[in-house]
Amino acid sequence: MRDLHMLDRRQRQMCIRDRDWIPGIRDRNMGIWQDVRVKFGNELEIVDTHVITDLPLPDTTSVNFIVQTEIYNSSKTTCTANLHFNIGDVSAVYPVSLNANEKRMIKLTPHECKELQMKSPRLWWPNGYGEQYLYKASLSLISPNKDTLDVKKMRIGIRELEYELSAYEDNAPVVRLNYNPTAALQDGKPVFDAVKRKKTDSKVRYTNYDGEFVPNLLKPVSSQGIELIKDSLMKEYMVIKVNGQRIYCKGGNWGMDDGMKRVSRERLEPALKLHKNMNYNMIRNWTGESTEEVFYELCDEYGMLVMNDFWLSTDGFNLNPLDNCLFIKNVTETVRRFRNHPSIALWCARNEGFAPNELEYMLAATLAKEDGSRHYTGNSRSLNSSGSGPWRYQFDAGWYYRSLAGGFRSEVGTPSLPTAETVREFMAEEDTWPISDVWYYHDWHNHRYGSKTFSELYKEGMDRKLGPSDNLDDFCKKAQLINYESHRAIFEAWNSKMWNDASGVLLWMSHPAWPSMVWQNYSSNGETAGAYYGTQKACRPLHIQMSLNSQHKVDIINTTLKEYRDLKVGVTVYDKVGKKIRSLQHKVGQVTANALTSVTQLDDIKRLPDFCWVKLVLTTNNGKLLDDNVYWLNQKEWDGKVLANLPVSSVNVLVKNFTKKTNHYEGRLIVKNPGQYLAAAIALTLRDAKTDAAVRPAYFDDGYFYLMPGESKEVCFQVDCKEGVDKLLLRVDGYNVELKDILLNR
Repeated sequence: MRDLHMLDRRQRQMCIRDRDWIPGIRDRNMGIWQDVRVKFGNELEIVDTHVITDLPLPDTTSVNFIVQTEIYNSSKTTCTANLHFNIGDVSAVYPVSLNANEKRMIKLTPHECKELQMKSPRLWWPNGYGEQYLYKASLSLISPNKDTLDVKKMRIGIRELEYELSAYEDNAPVVRLNYNPTAALQDGKPVFDAVKRKKTDSKVRYTNYDGEFVPNLLKPVSSQGIELIKDSLMKEYMVIKVNGQRIYCKGGNWGMDDGMKRVSRERLEPALKLHKNMNYNMIRNWTGESTEEVFYELCDEYGMLVMNDFWLSTDGFNLNPLDNCLFIKNVTETVRRFRNHPSIALWCARNEGFAPNELEYMLAATLAKEDGSRHYTGNSRSLNSSGSGPWRYQFDAGWYYRSLAGGFRSEVGTPSLPTAETVREFMAEEDTWPISDVWYYHDWHNHRYGSKTFSELYKEGMDRKLGPSDNLDDFCKKAQLINYESHRAIFEAWNSKMWNDASGVLLWMSHPAWPSMVWQNYSSNGETAGAYYGTQKACRPLHIQMSLNSQHKVDIINTTLKEYRDLKVGVTVYDKVGKKIRSLQHKVGQVTANALTSVTQLDDIKRLPDFCWVKLVLTTNNGKLLDDNVYWLNQKEWDGKVLANLPVSSVNVLVKNFTKKTNHYEGRLIVKNPGQYLAAAIALTLRDAKTDAAVRPAYFDDGYFYLMPGESKEVCFQVDCKEGVDKLLLRVDGYNVELKDILLNR
């Protein structure tokens, strides 16, 4: 029996190493795993409906509705009714008459129904760019005697999608376009041909794939919805626009909701809250793994743009469909089911590859016909995109700036080890340390990158930076610092090239479907630690950062539609224990909306001590804190072993407010470092006062940070009410911080 167990273990390890991420659970998507409903209908039935919101961009003060619906008459006689569409204060009526057993597609525009217009609509925006307003809408069939024959209820977000991208016309050079699908796809015919693609001259940033391509343009540039633009900075890369505004995409890949299906709102909503709290605005539904209606509902509510793949996984790793027609039937059903969700921004054919030519043509035609409001792309990483990967640990975070950042990238990753407490929740104590083959059950990879494996690169990099570990607690504690630094670096590297070659980056991965050692922003139990807060910091809508390359540029990243004026930037350098070496102040007259604003650069780094801290502070003119950031630098190849010998610090916490609302608690804290040494990597967690069990997830606006001597920070948080948890403790810990518990409610 033990031999069989070991054989199974080895087989699982081989799957992890040699196939695409984690192979889908066998038979997982076969049979019935979602609710089945029996519907009793009348003679007239609304089979399907699609509502498109058409804004006269750049004007957003009014909207036209385009309503497409299929109606079926199941009776043996001709039937008539009135078709009612209602949304907000808009009410439109259109008479219909269908012959016996007739099924008809009806398309209503303001031309047929002048009532299909709304003034001063409340718009739907991605997270960070505005509110996520959702209108209740309905489409009803009312008989001549006023009986309701059928009704479809929906939530509609009023928004319009556009895309800046590159393509080429036959016998012509590559051109830059602004593409509006709502206008360009009115005839139901594709705009682009990905089969007839052209390879670009751009330098490939990561070389484990064939290169970067642009599609062939099937319609003239002068066609409706296709406009020639000039933008040499973005090259061939895609920019997603909502309501006429560029959206700087920050997000992660979602592999699956869970190891099993039938995932409830109660289980999924915390994950979407965590994404919003991280300041994400996009989720890639990798290979279409989530098929839950509630997933899209929550993306609508929390402002997550969705890049929605279909089910073709990595080219060369998995079989192509054996029945193209059946595949397209599934695509059609999926698109019809979810297309009214405003969050969906992209349909994508395949993860890291192109569909077979015949299937690609079928997909392009289907998407043009079934959804005339979004872009369809034939490849997740190579078409108007800048690739995917790498997924291993990079010892020098400056590598992301020098060699990788740029374009629209659908995947890039780095390991993300949980805390020791979480590891012990899913692993027997005897298996936790030293690292054992049980770790491979939880994605600890042995894939080779040259002479080193994935796991060796991570462990050796950590040992080199912070010193070797001889127990799980020390290893995981150091891992959080490494996770914070590497995840922050990925997003800040892309930030440093905002709209100058870079338009977005998606982490591999954000959401874990099960207990994992790698590739996650948070743990499957909802724990938020280093990787989460490093990402949260880098993705703040208004953010101060320093590039970790030779220039050490200090920039303000503004991914909002608000312009700021008269701000101040402080750049302060400290020695290893937190003693101030020097401080400079910079006035910034204007921070442009949705743009990068350069401030200064740390140009004399060679004159600094071998190890030092650099703190950036962004404030208003009257001193209100808007953002801060702390980096450690040295001249000895990121040797941070000095951190092991930092003097112990103690911080004080003042609970300014802690209130129980209907279904959650919310609070505000002042954390202060009164001592003479810095407090490094202060970690905040919530616990049950009775059992000391962690209460997860908790939504801190900053839960892993540094305080220099005498400094304080205001922290706000929320946590959902948990059954059986009456009193909460705030636990304060850190890299060199004395552990302290504070009772929040008495």
